[in-house]
Amino acid sequence: MTASVAKLVFVFAVMLFAAIRFPREYLGERAPVARADRGWRERVRMLSATMGLAVIPLAHAAGGFARFADLAFRRRRHGSGAALFAVALWLFWSAHRALGKNFSSSLVVRQSHTLVTHGIYAHIRHPM
Repeated sequence: MTASVAKLVFVFAVMLFAAIRFPREYLGERAPVARADRGWRERVRMLSATMGLAVIPLAHAAGGFARFADLAFRRRRHGSGAALFAVALWLFWSAHRALGKNFSSSLVVRQSHTLVTHGIYAHIRHPM
């Protein structure tokens, strides 16, 4: 794996993350809400997570943003990172699949909310 291939793998993985996340978020938003906690603190947390997990890394992969923080390329490190990202995406997909309409990106209790004990939630309490 070269540095360019590693960047492409990362961009592809982020696109897969979005392909898993956004359809489930859309399905969840259609269910009526009983109680929600979406104050300014939640917005700051979501903005911070989006910047740190997607925007800044993608800006670096696309244009070299924050190049001063770059580590020397090591095939083994990037290969194991890609494998770990693949496992994380599988876990992420499994959690979203099990949650179904119960999914929300923030603390929301739906009117038809149920306790999920099947799928990955039968083995791990909070996989995401």
